[in-house]
Amino acid sequence: MLRADLDALPVHEANDFTHASCAHGVMHACGHDGHTVMLLGAARLLKALPQLPGSVHFVFQPGEEGGAGARKMIDDGLFERFPTEAVFGMHNWPGLPAGHFGLRRGPIMAAGSRFRITVTGKGAHAAQPHLGLDPIPLACSMVLQCQTIAARHIDPVDLAVISLCMMHAGDTET
Repeated sequence: MLRADLDALPVHEANDFTHASCAHGVMHACGHDGHTVMLLGAARLLKALPQLPGSVHFVFQPGEEGGAGARKMIDDGLFERFPTEAVFGMHNWPGLPAGHFGLRRGPIMAAGSRFRITVTGKGAHAAQPHLGLDPIPLACSMVLQCQTIAARHIDPVDLAVISLCMMHAGDTET
């Protein structure tokens, strides 16, 4: 089985390329167009072979960015309908020179998990900080400490990264 994702992301495309998205507010910003073309190209090349020693299934997976597409396809009976001995996924990697491939046994790309941490404090005037409980220094410290999780709790020969990508601060009651 060969698999590619085909999601459009909720991003407004701010350019005028001839290949720009025709749908306002969504674009293939992560290279999903490229992934789809790679899978179609593989199908075309394999179809041109005189004989294959087995079957090849081509899977265009939705929902890759949200993390639920593969699970939904599996739960819907993907492997019962298309018995499979091995699955190969592909992802473009703009840093590799044209014509080169990055391969390895097992996982090669990172998976994402989302989490939310809420730190609650008590506001105070800047001239009287002792009357409040400022959550900002604590939240900033937590961001720095999260970076040590991979460095101190994951075997150094295993690949791991933790990225905290967004922080909101302010009065949430207004």
